Amino acid sequence: MRVVASMRVNTVHVCSCTLSLLLTAVIATLLWSSGDIERNPGPVLNPGMTETLHQVPESSGQSSETIQGQFDTLMHAISSQGKEISDFLVLQGKRISDKMAANHKSLCENITHLEKSVKWIGAKVKQNCSDIARLFDGQQDFEARLSSMETKLETLGATT
Repeated sequence: MRVVASMRVNTVHVCSCTLSLLLTAVIATLLWSSGDIERNPGPVLNPGMTETLHQVPESSGQSSETIQGQFDTLMHAISSQGKEISDFLVLQGKRISDKMAANHKSLCENITHLEKSVKWIGAKVKQNCSDIARLFDGQQDFEARLSSMETKLETLGATT
């Protein structure tokens, strides 16, 4: 069960990292393609992003309010897409986790069955060894009797 819990934590972590990278790439691509940022502007997303947008010169043809509105719209679209992606990834993680749990249960059942089979085989081998030992003891006993009879016959043959 620790493996399943660990997989859930790892899946959520991977999903959040993937989502962060995806959102960063989308924002950077949209801002770069719209011409609102220069080709080599340094970090695209930083804590002062909204302040930077308000400082866009009016000569660019767009007011800072227009750019802020576009940015807000973009962030809303990305947020809703991110939620859908996050929900999808959580669902996929749950499906994977459920399959792993089912496989683990099946594996445990197979191991239990194998243990029972090994015990059964061990009992049969022990029984066969016991039977062989009994036969061997019986054979030794038979050989001893036969030898005794031969001796008696020889003795009888010598006296007659």
